[in-house]
Amino acid sequence: MRDEMKVSLDSKGSVSIIHLTGEITTFSEEKILEVYQLALNRNAKKILLDFCNVNYINSAGIAILIGLVTSSKKNNINLYISGLTPHFKKIFKMVGLTQYTKIFDDKDSALNQLNQ
Repeated sequence: MRDEMKVSLDSKGSVSIIHLTGEITTFSEEKILEVYQLALNRNAKKILLDFCNVNYINSAGIAILIGLVTSSKKNNINLYISGLTPHFKKIFKMVGLTQYTKIFDDKDSALNQLNQ
């Protein structure tokens, strides 16, 4: 049985925040891409992926995130990440995601820096 993935969008200042809750797997791709596209439709130039409520990411989930990074670069969007556990930080570094996006410890520190 899979956990239900929840994805929501809000904004603070110039940053669009995609809140992720649950497990990031192939089953969450449609929801994540739908909310990401909604942010693009709202002309977002800075998108923060907030992982503070994510408890699991598998290889399909990593592939989804790599796709978001690729799409962001292609569309001149600055993509940022916050709220990763130490374990997820290690995995993101291993797969190379940290080379293409800045990672913040938490949402508040990201917003403080990105809204300056």
